[in-house]
Amino acid sequence: MNILRIIWDALHSTKSLFVAAIGYGLVPSGIAKVLKAQALDNPHLFNRLGVAAALASLQDSNYVAGVARKVAEERELWFALLRDLKLKFTPSRSNFVFLETGVPHAEFAAALLGQHTVIGPIFHASDRWARISIGLPPENALAREAVRSVLSTG
Repeated sequence: MNILRIIWDALHSTKSLFVAAIGYGLVPSGIAKVLKAQALDNPHLFNRLGVAAALASLQDSNYVAGVARKVAEERELWFALLRDLKLKFTPSRSNFVFLETGVPHAEFAAALLGQHTVIGPIFHASDRWARISIGLPPENALAREAVRSVLSTG
Protein backbone atom coordinates (compact mmCIF):
# COMPACT_ATOMS: atom_id res chain seq x y z
CA MET A 1 0.00 0.00 0.00
CA ASN A 2 1.36 3.44 -0.93
CA ILE A 3 1.25 5.96 1.87
CA LEU A 4 2.12 9.60 2.23
CA ARG A 5 3.97 10.67 5.33
CA ILE A 6 2.85 13.98 6.80
CA ILE A 7 5.15 15.77 9.23
CA TRP A 8 3.64 17.87 12.00
CA ASP A 9 5.92 20.13 13.99
CA ALA A 10 3.43 21.70 16.36
CA LEU A 11 -0.14 21.66 17.56
CA HIS A 12 -1.60 25.00 18.55
CA SER A 13 -4.47 24.84 20.98
CA THR A 14 -6.99 27.61 21.32
CA LYS A 15 -5.50 31.06 20.79
CA SER A 16 -1.91 29.71 20.58
CA LEU A 17 -1.17 29.56 24.30
CA PHE A 18 -0.19 25.88 24.14
CA VAL A 19 2.16 24.09 21.77
CA ALA A 20 2.90 20.35 21.78
CA ALA A 21 5.15 18.49 19.37
CA ILE A 22 3.35 15.47 17.96
CA GLY A 23 5.69 13.81 15.46
CA TYR A 24 4.25 12.46 12.21
CA GLY A 25 1.21 10.77 10.79
CA LEU A 26 0.51 8.50 7.84
CA VAL A 27 -2.26 8.99 5.30
CA PRO A 28 -3.22 6.46 2.59
CA SER A 29 -2.22 7.75 -0.86
CA GLY A 30 -5.85 7.80 -2.06
CA ILE A 31 -6.84 10.15 0.73
CA ALA A 32 -3.70 12.20 0.15
CA LYS A 33 -4.65 12.66 -3.52
CA VAL A 34 -8.15 13.80 -2.60
CA LEU A 35 -6.78 16.26 -0.03
CA LYS A 36 -4.18 17.57 -2.48
CA ALA A 37 -6.80 18.05 -5.23
CA GLN A 38 -8.74 20.26 -2.83
CA ALA A 39 -5.60 22.15 -1.72
CA LEU A 40 -5.95 20.52 1.70
CA ASP A 41 -2.56 18.82 1.80
CA ASN A 42 -1.02 21.15 4.35
CA PRO A 43 -0.14 18.88 7.32
CA HIS A 44 -1.15 21.63 9.75
CA LEU A 45 -4.78 21.55 8.58
CA PHE A 46 -5.83 18.08 9.71
CA ASN A 47 -4.67 15.62 12.33
CA ARG A 48 -6.58 13.60 14.91
CA LEU A 49 -4.84 15.14 17.89
CA GLY A 50 -5.40 18.67 16.57
CA VAL A 51 -9.07 17.99 15.87
CA ALA A 52 -9.53 16.40 19.31
CA ALA A 53 -7.82 19.36 21.02
CA ALA A 54 -9.91 21.87 19.08
CA LEU A 55 -13.13 20.01 19.88
CA ALA A 56 -12.26 19.77 23.57
CA SER A 57 -11.40 23.46 23.81
CA LEU A 58 -14.58 24.48 21.96
CA GLN A 59 -16.68 22.37 24.33
CA ASP A 60 -15.14 24.17 27.31
CA SER A 61 -16.50 27.69 26.95
CA ASN A 62 -14.85 28.79 30.21
CA TYR A 63 -11.45 27.75 28.87
CA VAL A 64 -11.97 29.51 25.54
CA ALA A 65 -13.18 32.69 27.26
CA GLY A 66 -10.27 32.56 29.71
CA VAL A 67 -7.67 32.17 27.01
CA ALA A 68 -9.25 34.94 24.93
CA ARG A 69 -9.19 37.22 27.99
CA LYS A 70 -5.52 36.41 28.72
CA VAL A 71 -4.53 37.07 25.10
CA ALA A 72 -6.42 40.40 25.12
CA GLU A 73 -4.75 41.43 28.40
CA GLU A 74 -1.30 40.58 27.08
CA ARG A 75 -2.00 42.30 23.76
CA GLU A 76 -2.96 45.50 25.63
CA LEU A 77 0.34 45.36 27.56
CA TRP A 78 2.15 45.15 24.21
CA PHE A 79 0.13 48.07 22.82
CA ALA A 80 0.96 50.15 25.92
CA LEU A 81 4.68 49.50 25.38
CA LEU A 82 4.46 50.37 21.69
CA ARG A 83 2.57 53.60 22.45
CA ASP A 84 5.17 54.44 25.12
CA LEU A 85 7.95 53.91 22.57
CA LYS A 86 5.95 55.97 20.04
CA LEU A 87 6.05 53.15 17.48
CA LYS A 88 3.57 52.53 14.70
CA PHE A 89 1.66 49.26 15.04
CA THR A 90 -1.46 47.60 13.76
CA PRO A 91 -4.39 47.38 16.18
CA SER A 92 -4.46 43.58 16.03
CA ARG A 93 -7.32 41.62 17.56
CA SER A 94 -5.33 38.40 17.23
CA ASN A 95 -2.55 36.63 19.13
CA PHE A 96 0.27 38.80 17.80
CA VAL A 97 1.47 42.38 17.53
CA PHE A 98 2.76 43.86 14.29
CA LEU A 99 5.03 46.85 14.76
CA GLU A 100 7.26 49.16 12.78
CA THR A 101 10.74 48.90 14.27
CA GLY A 102 12.53 51.45 12.08
CA VAL A 103 15.45 49.06 11.55
CA PRO A 104 15.96 46.19 9.12
CA HIS A 105 14.20 43.05 10.33
CA ALA A 106 17.37 40.95 10.39
CA GLU A 107 19.09 43.53 12.59
CA PHE A 108 16.10 43.76 14.96
CA ALA A 109 15.75 39.96 15.18
CA ALA A 110 19.50 39.57 15.87
CA ALA A 111 19.40 42.22 18.61
CA LEU A 112 16.45 40.47 20.27
CA LEU A 113 18.19 37.11 19.97
CA GLY A 114 21.11 38.64 21.86
CA GLN A 115 18.61 39.16 24.69
CA HIS A 116 17.27 35.58 24.49
CA THR A 117 14.12 36.58 22.57
CA VAL A 118 13.32 34.91 19.26
CA ILE A 119 10.95 36.26 16.63
CA GLY A 120 10.11 34.67 13.31
CA PRO A 121 10.82 35.90 9.81
CA ILE A 122 8.93 38.85 8.45
CA PHE A 123 5.68 38.08 6.62
CA HIS A 124 5.20 41.54 5.21
CA ALA A 125 6.73 43.40 2.28
CA SER A 126 8.25 45.99 4.61
CA ASP A 127 11.62 45.04 6.03
CA ARG A 128 11.26 47.42 8.97
CA TRP A 129 8.26 45.74 10.58
CA ALA A 130 8.13 42.77 12.97
CA ARG A 131 5.41 40.32 13.96
CA ILE A 132 5.67 39.14 17.56
CA SER A 133 3.45 36.31 18.76
CA ILE A 134 1.75 36.67 22.12
CA GLY A 135 2.80 33.86 24.43
CA LEU A 136 2.54 33.26 28.15
CA PRO A 137 2.70 36.28 30.49
CA PRO A 138 6.25 35.62 31.82
CA GLU A 139 7.54 35.14 28.25
CA ASN A 140 5.79 38.31 27.10
CA ALA A 141 7.28 40.32 29.97
CA LEU A 142 10.80 39.24 28.98
CA ALA A 143 10.11 39.92 25.30
CA ARG A 144 8.72 43.39 26.05
CA GLU A 145 11.83 44.17 28.11
CA ALA A 146 14.02 43.08 25.20
CA VAL A 147 12.01 45.13 22.67
CA ARG A 148 12.19 48.19 24.95
CA SER A 149 15.95 47.74 25.37
CA VAL A 150 16.63 47.26 21.66
CA LEU A 151 14.38 50.06 20.41
CA SER A 152 15.18 52.57 23.18
CA THR A 153 18.88 52.54 22.34
CA GLY A 154 20.01 54.18 19.19
